[in-house]
Amino acid sequence: MDIEIEEVDSCNKKIKFVIPYNNYKKEVDKYYQKLGREVKVPGFRKGKVPASLLEKQFGPDVKKEVLSNLISNELNKAIAEKDLRAIGQPHLLEVNAEEDTDISVSASVEVLPSIDIKDYSSIEMEMKIPRITDEEVDQTIEAFRQRKAKTVEIIDRSVQEKDLIKIDFTSMLGD
Repeated sequence: MDIEIEEVDSCNKKIKFVIPYNNYKKEVDKYYQKLGREVKVPGFRKGKVPASLLEKQFGPDVKKEVLSNLISNELNKAIAEKDLRAIGQPHLLEVNAEEDTDISVSASVEVLPSIDIKDYSSIEMEMKIPRITDEEVDQTIEAFRQRKAKTVEIIDRSVQEKDLIKIDFTSMLGD
């Protein structure tokens, strides 16, 4: 298969290729054979439906399905063959598929840009190591303890300083 790659920019490529009509026709025939084995048509035994009847009944859908699968497969082959590092799925731009002629396909694909890494071994960097005091460590531990603390109901002693108290209070006017 003849594949043409056009560079749109550093991150986008345009792929053009042609699918021979014979390949398309073979795939359509295979699909009809498979469909003929699976479909039930009144008046015919399963697997014995004539291809002409299948074509008449399912023709446009079969052709769309086969064309879609064939384009997808050939596009993936083209990307692999040309070693394009594609990001995501290709987008079809143009498909020329006329009866009894080769199918020309044009698609765009996003690719990883090529990055030229310069020699960085001569670059010096100053590492800044933060100084942490014991007081900061204690504050962080205390904050962590407060966040993870659980409230426990205490029944056997009276209320003390730093206890968390939950009360229900009701007041009436005139009391």
